Amino acid sequence: MADGHPGEQPCVDELMARMSHELRTPLNAILGFSEILERQLLGPLGTERYQDYAADIRASGLSLLAAVESALAVTQQLAEARVVRRETQG
Repeated sequence: MADGHPGEQPCVDELMARMSHELRTPLNAILGFSEILERQLLGPLGTERYQDYAADIRASGLSLLAAVESALAVTQQLAEARVVRRETQG
């Protein structure tokens, strides 16, 4: 994306929305299922190690979700700065 391209911001916004959905949807499923397992909401898992694994999966998913949200926020800020720069130059 070069500076000055007409329609650039709507494309960036659409990409951000799509990436947000495509990344968060499966992560939310992973987080939800791992929480169900960790809390043993549907019954005992049989061995404590499974509960530990579920906790590890959930912690990793939360960490990945935070990284995704940070990356999306930085990308959005860069896109907004590009628009401001173009408006002040133009």
